[in-house]
Amino acid sequence: MSFNIEYILNNEFAWRKVFADRETFLQGQEGRHDLRLNVWGNHDDRSLCIVDLKHAFAPGKTCERYRFAGAHGRGGALFAMLQELDWSIDAVLDVARAAGDDAELFGLKFIKDELPGVRVFSPFSVERLKPLEAVPVRWTVRHVLRVIAHSQFEWFRCTGRYSDDYAADAAAGYGIGDIADPLGFVRRVLENPSGWRVWERGDGELSICCHTFNSNALKLKLKGGASAA
Repeated sequence: MSFNIEYILNNEFAWRKVFADRETFLQGQEGRHDLRLNVWGNHDDRSLCIVDLKHAFAPGKTCERYRFAGAHGRGGALFAMLQELDWSIDAVLDVARAAGDDAELFGLKFIKDELPGVRVFSPFSVERLKPLEAVPVRWTVRHVLRVIAHSQFEWFRCTGRYSDDYAADAAAGYGIGDIADPLGFVRRVLENPSGWRVWERGDGELSICCHTFNSNALKLKLKGGASAA
């Protein structure tokens, strides 16, 4: 997964790039929080979602989410808001944090809520998924994500991916092969954990699968390799 990363968001050109990229991770500068920005819709019905990544990956913490939803025919309300706020992400955040949970701002439907930090990914905070120092007594999906995030494996590959379109699956070789984007895999499982399971296959190999239609395996590579207490 290639992450679109920016460091400054305070002018029209930078915002137009955010709209074109659809998803951008903004690394906080001078004490500001890291952010994820997602844009959807086109022309006069664009909408914007901002997630504060301060507590990404953190169990027991939450990440605030701000959504500015456009409606068809509003005549570019999102752009109008940004112009009014001088294209400043800081000003957008000030407005969002001061608003109620459900409001109308600048002709946009505004919703403020929270996401569990443990289900929020950030490319800036992967170190919060600590690498394993020893083999756990009982494996969990989060253990395996820690292994993958820190490349604690000899190999990591898809062993089969299946859909309702058998012909397309066969043409794609069932997705079998090395996983080229381990962090992208971590993100997908972290944000959508339903159905994912892990079990040991023996000889240091693990399977991590989603039900029966997305099967993957890796060969563990830890320093020492002693079992955890």
